[in-house]
Amino acid sequence: MKQVSGEVAAVDAKANALTVKGKKGDVAVTADDKTSVKIGKDKKSLADVKVGDKVTVKYAETDGKNVARASW
Repeated sequence: MKQVSGEVAAVDAKANALTVKGKKGDVAVTADDKTSVKIGKDKKSLADVKVGDKVTVKYAETDGKNVARASW
């Protein structure tokens, strides 16, 4: 499992995708039905994440794509 922390650069709730500006560059991740999104202690959806938010995303590379497992 990999992890990236940084500011959200882009969010596409319809495509279940977001891009995080990490220390080593931008990381694009997609969410699926197993992805857990939390803001503080509250469970939220990807639609609640906004550009400019500070986030930490844990993700795994699956079939050449970065798939988020947890985001907060």
